[in-house]
Amino acid sequence: MEAFVESVASAAIGDRLGESLRRRHPFREFKEALSSYPEVRASWFRFHGERMTFVAKRWLSDAGLNDVICISQRPTGV
Repeated sequence: MEAFVESVASAAIGDRLGESLRRRHPFREFKEALSSYPEVRASWFRFHGERMTFVAKRWLSDAGLNDVICISQRPTGV
């Protein structure tokens, strides 16, 4: 989440999201702060999805499973 906050173009929005991460319930607060900015929220989900895909591919590679095809990458009709 911190890496995403640093990538937000608007300093004001980045500051608000950053502040949410320093509160008692950072995940809940971050989600709540994102709800005020629909475009930033959509960017967060793209960012998070890309990051999770990277982590999964790295894990597969480290486990020697380079030949595994992700479901989302399968050609249509397979």
